[in-house]
Amino acid sequence: MEILPIKTKIFHLNNDLIKFITQHLKLQEKNILVISSKIAALSQGRIKNKEISLKRIIEKEADQVISDSKYALTLKDNIFIPNAGIDQSNSEGGYYILWPEKIQELTDDITSKLKKHFHLKKLGIIVADSYCRPLRNGVAGICLSCSGFYPIIDETKKKDLFGRQLEVTKRNMADMLASGAVAVMGETKESTPLCLIKDAPVKFTSKHLNTQKLMYISPEKCLFAPLYKIM
Repeated sequence: MEILPIKTKIFHLNNDLIKFITQHLKLQEKNILVISSKIAALSQGRIKNKEISLKRIIEKEADQVISDSKYALTLKDNIFIPNAGIDQSNSEGGYYILWPEKIQELTDDITSKLKKHFHLKKLGIIVADSYCRPLRNGVAGICLSCSGFYPIIDETKKKDLFGRQLEVTKRNMADMLASGAVAVMGETKESTPLCLIKDAPVKFTSKHLNTQKLMYISPEKCLFAPLYKIM
């Protein structure tokens, strides 16, 4: 598998995302393109003026505010994320950049248009961001939404090296690929908001999947559920 960051020009507010992508690379069969959530949001005009109270924006954007501090812990689209994903880094003009809206629809639309443009049958798209994990120093990558492939590989009941049957193992390929991509895309002035992944071990599909739902696990089934009660 190859993970290749794509150096680009600066993506400006309300730029055409499809045109931007096709200007910077040519996609081939079974490629997966990882797109920074930031340029996806900018393509939708998802910004707020820096003069507006960040606290007010967070309260409006978050599904739930769990702790209110300088970096508020929030729940947004079933993901624990600081400040509902709102960020000022790499913001031209210093405004607040929000997470993309209707992100599954956006991801499906990107996939459809790029498949048509490049005459492809199998193509994967991931919209990715960086996020914090409990008790782990530093950020990693996470898939906010994907399209064109199955995000979860269920290996329950498969056998290990010694013939033991696995009981609960599911591999979140979308998050793993997003994290690998974010590792080379960087966080500062790299100007690499796109990343091309070749030969990824995924199953491609033309079905319209609700990938956010497929990657979600309910609190009743989540190993960390006892921590929710503490919060």
